[in-house]
Amino acid sequence: MSKAALQFLGYLTLGDHQAFQAYAHQLGLPAGRVALMLIRREMVAHRLSSLETQAGPGRTRAKVPGRFGDLREKAEFERHARSCGVSPAAAATLLFRAELTERWLARSLGGLNLSPPSNHHNLVEASDGF
Repeated sequence: MSKAALQFLGYLTLGDHQAFQAYAHQLGLPAGRVALMLIRREMVAHRLSSLETQAGPGRTRAKVPGRFGDLREKAEFERHARSCGVSPAAAATLLFRAELTERWLARSLGGLNLSPPSNHHNLVEASDGF
């Protein structure tokens, strides 16, 4: 199975895209991983239909790509999005925009930064002799 078959996309304005990338960096996670976590949360919380639908990002927009774990997960999200009256891409966009305001993931992680410390390479070298 190709990686493209598992891909999903959300579209944000350039400003929101930059904010989403910065948010992911703050969490120490790739933006695609943050996007997948938000979609997986939606599949449990079912709050998409209660999110305020706003106008799309218009002509100047940037993609937020991610990958599902398997085709079953992708199909379930697509069905859920359509049951809420939106396309999967529009659903992803709504979830990503909401997270920029809510910061649920940051609160859930307790403000942890999951990226390795900047001196990670030195720490590994120092521990090689033990």
